Amino acid sequence: MKERLTQQSSSRGFSVLGTASILCKVLALIYLPIQTAIVGDLGNGIFSTGYRLYMLIYSLSNVGLPIVISKFVSEQIAHGDYKGTRKILRSAFTILLSLGVLSTLITFFGAGFFADIYNQKRATLMLMTIAPAFLFTAVSCGLRGYYQGRQNMLPTAFSQIIEQVLNTIFTVVFVYMMFNIGKAKSTDAIAYAAAGSSLGTVIGAMAAAFFLLYLFFVVFKKQRHSEYKHQLYSGPELETKYIYLQMLKYAVPAIISTIATCAIDQIDNITFTRLLEQGANYTHDQANSMYGIYSYQYQRLFTLAIAFTTPLVTAMIPAISSAFSVDNLKLFKHRVHDNYKLIYIIMLPCIAGLTFLAKPIITVVFVHNNSGEGLVILGTWTAIFMAISYIQSGILIAIGKPIIAPVNTIIGMAAKVLCNLVLIPIHSVNIYGAIIGNAVAWIIAIILNQIFINRSINGTVHSARLLLLPASFSMIMGICCLLIYKLIYFLLALIHKGVIANDIAVVTAVLVGIVIYFTLMIKVGGTKAEEISRLPMGSKILKLLRKLPFLQSNLQKEAA
Repeated sequence: MKERLTQQSSSRGFSVLGTASILCKVLALIYLPIQTAIVGDLGNGIFSTGYRLYMLIYSLSNVGLPIVISKFVSEQIAHGDYKGTRKILRSAFTILLSLGVLSTLITFFGAGFFADIYNQKRATLMLMTIAPAFLFTAVSCGLRGYYQGRQNMLPTAFSQIIEQVLNTIFTVVFVYMMFNIGKAKSTDAIAYAAAGSSLGTVIGAMAAAFFLLYLFFVVFKKQRHSEYKHQLYSGPELETKYIYLQMLKYAVPAIISTIATCAIDQIDNITFTRLLEQGANYTHDQANSMYGIYSYQYQRLFTLAIAFTTPLVTAMIPAISSAFSVDNLKLFKHRVHDNYKLIYIIMLPCIAGLTFLAKPIITVVFVHNNSGEGLVILGTWTAIFMAISYIQSGILIAIGKPIIAPVNTIIGMAAKVLCNLVLIPIHSVNIYGAIIGNAVAWIIAIILNQIFINRSINGTVHSARLLLLPASFSMIMGICCLLIYKLIYFLLALIHKGVIANDIAVVTAVLVGIVIYFTLMIKVGGTKAEEISRLPMGSKILKLLRKLPFLQSNLQKEAA
């Protein structure tokens, strides 16, 4: 295992993290049918309220330090200063652990207060139970940032998978157990079930932290000491005070960025049910059920569409930061251009597949609770705006302008608030108003970010032409997927009509869709074998494509 972890190439960073991300997203969907069968859309709405607050506090408590650590570590390694990376990590741990303790105390003792703010009193016990997770995520954040700065993404990937596997298993177990305990006590069973889901989160976070600590203190101990002992760097030594000041310089924008990025969820969290009740005349339970559909059926599938965005930015920042730090603008632009192209190649077909197969895919995950089809069809395409904004944010961090993206996102969020207030109370629009607001917010942020990036580097790092082929062939693929699904489902329904027929038809349509998409892209030169190999699970996709007779000549020519 040590060999695999230490010999990972930086060019494979996106592939490694992207594969881990999609596995984690799939694992996160596995327990949803069981959870939904137990608590329904109403319970999902309550769960979502508590989880979104947890994610906000989690994001604030790590203050964006994993990315900041990765930036600083990558720059010191580029100059050969390995001892400096040790100081960076120590300083980061001091900050992260302090914030982790503070977050735990605030969440535990303020659980009732937060639940009242969100008009969701039944989330109180869930918030109290989830509070200890911040202590373990503080450890994980620091070590993940350190390894990412060394352009080694495998520790992060393995720890994420371990965390999600245990989270999935124990969430199912404890939701079921706590729901029955609540029923036996003749009390609020859904509130108990929500606390059970929190226990799964805590156990997963704890396991990930211990795994990363094991790697650091056991697996990589000799390697670190060897680097310190044989270091050739003779430049100025990093001072602890300077490290803290630099982290503060990036932490403040990171906090603003976190607040701005999480604002979409928090704006919906605070305004959603109130606007539906007071403006659109829905009952409290109806509003909570609608929020459950929005936050689970739509947004959980939405996370599949953006699953590759964070891994891409995480892998991108150390690479482009190192190029920018040595004034290699040509290499900087080349790497940014490649990352834009990669995200479009992999993300657009995912969006198209979710759009054209919205209801069948929701049925796969939520069985018969599949009322979120319209939301997925309308809202999934906004994922591309979010992805572009995230990449722009990574570019601005790498070039030393971390405050720009958060400010622009906040400006976009102001438009989001306005859209919510105006559109959600309209009975015929209701929850669709939130999606329209999301799109408006990200488009405003993208335009403003691009203006600043172009001015900063006296040029551009993005071309609209990068979107043309992936978007066109994704639409063709989506239409083909829908037709294949309908044909397969029709044939299977002759034998047995139901969920199993739906699931088989979806899997078949997706697999055939992948082949159709990459066939079109390869035939017209929209992508190359080297680019495919860098995608998540790219080597397996490439191996499959090379077995197809009608693609062998294209891939052989490229290899030659």
